[in-house]
Amino acid sequence: MAKRRRPVQVLIKPASADCNLSCRYCFYLRKADLYPETKVHRMPPDVQEEMVRQIMRDGGRTPGFAYQGGEPTLMGLDYFRRSVELQMRFGANQQVANSIQTNGLLIDDEWSAFLAQYRFLVGLSLDGPAHVHDRYRLDRGGNPSHARVERAYRVMVDHGVDVNILSVINDYSSARPREIYRYCRGLGCRWMQFIPAVEFDPETGLLAEFSPRPDAYGEFMCEIFDEWEKEFRDSRPTVSVRLFDTLLALHCGMSPPMCTFRPRCGNYVVIEHNGDVYSCDFFVEPEWKLGNLMERSLRTLLESPRQREFGALKADLPDACLACEWRRFCHGGCTKDRMRSGKMGERGVDYFCGSYKRIFEHTRSTMEDLKKTVMAERGWEEGRRRSVSLGHSRTPAR
Repeated sequence: MAKRRRPVQVLIKPASADCNLSCRYCFYLRKADLYPETKVHRMPPDVQEEMVRQIMRDGGRTPGFAYQGGEPTLMGLDYFRRSVELQMRFGANQQVANSIQTNGLLIDDEWSAFLAQYRFLVGLSLDGPAHVHDRYRLDRGGNPSHARVERAYRVMVDHGVDVNILSVINDYSSARPREIYRYCRGLGCRWMQFIPAVEFDPETGLLAEFSPRPDAYGEFMCEIFDEWEKEFRDSRPTVSVRLFDTLLALHCGMSPPMCTFRPRCGNYVVIEHNGDVYSCDFFVEPEWKLGNLMERSLRTLLESPRQREFGALKADLPDACLACEWRRFCHGGCTKDRMRSGKMGERGVDYFCGSYKRIFEHTRSTMEDLKKTVMAERGWEEGRRRSVSLGHSRTPAR
C-alpha cells in the first residue's frame, strides 16, 4: 500500500521584505538584501499562477494560502482577487483556507469587503495600546502607526472579517501583560497571539536590545493566562490565545498548532516573490534555499533531502533537553532560538527554556481539567480553528 503523501503547506511572501513600516524589531526587512536587483519586489503573474496551480494540486482537500511579508497588501487588492480566481480555476471540490498577516495600514472598506466575502482569516499586527505599539512600530517617516492600525481593526470587524490580533513581545511590552490583554479585549478581540521577538547579531552573537529577557516571556504569558482564565464560562475558555490552544492540544495528545512544540521542523516551505523556495521564514538565506517553483515542484522541494535535513536538526537536542521532564511538550523549542551565532548545528538550549518551563508548570492544572472536558466532549474545536494558525509559531509579519 502506497504511503499517503502529506499536503503541501506554504508561507507566501508576495512582496518579499518590502513594507510600509520600519519596525525596529523586524527580522525580515534585511532579507531584501537577497534580491538587490530591484528596490521594489512584487510577485509576477506567471509565478503567481504557477504557485496557485501547484498548491491547489498538492494541497489536499483544504489547500491553504498564508500570505505574509514584509507587508503583503502592498501587492494591491487585484493581486488577491486574481489569486481567488486562480484557486477557482484550478480547484476540484476543495475548500480553500486563505489567511493574511498585515500591519493594517492599507486596509479600508474595499479591502475589508473582499476579505469578508472570501472568508480570509486575518492576523493584524497590533502590539497593544499606543505607547506600547508605537514604541517600535513606526512608519518609514518615523511616524506612529497605532491609530491607523486600530482603525483597520474596527473597519474589518464592521465588515464581519475574522481578525486575530498578533502582539509582538519585546523588552518594553513584556512588562505590561495585563494592560495589553485588557486592551485587546476592550477592542472586542477574542483571538490573540503573543509572539516574543528575540534576535542575535549573527556575527557577534550579542542579543538585540529589543529582545525580552529570557524569563520575561514566561512571566508575561503566566499573567496573560491568569487574565484568560478569569473569563472562563462553565469551566470553558471564551477567548482563544494561540499558545494556550497549543498547550491544550499537547495535553490531549494532539498535534500542536505551533511548530515550536513539534518534534520536527520542515512541515512547510516559504515562497518568495520570485518563486524561490526556502526551508523556513527564519532561514530565508542562501544556505536553505531549496530551489524555485518555476523549475521544480513544491512537492519535490518539500520532500527533498535538504528539507528533510533541515527538519531533523530540531531533534539534535543538547543533554539538558534529553533529561528534561518537559521535552515531550517543547521538543527543545524553536531551532532558531537555540542558536546564538546564527549557525546551524550548534546544540544550545532554547533562549526561552526557562520561560517555557514556567508556563508549562503554571498552566498544568487548568490544562488537565480542560483535557477531561475535551476528551469527554471532543469540544473546543471551533476555538482552535478560529485562531490564526499559519504553520509557524512566530508570525513573521511583525
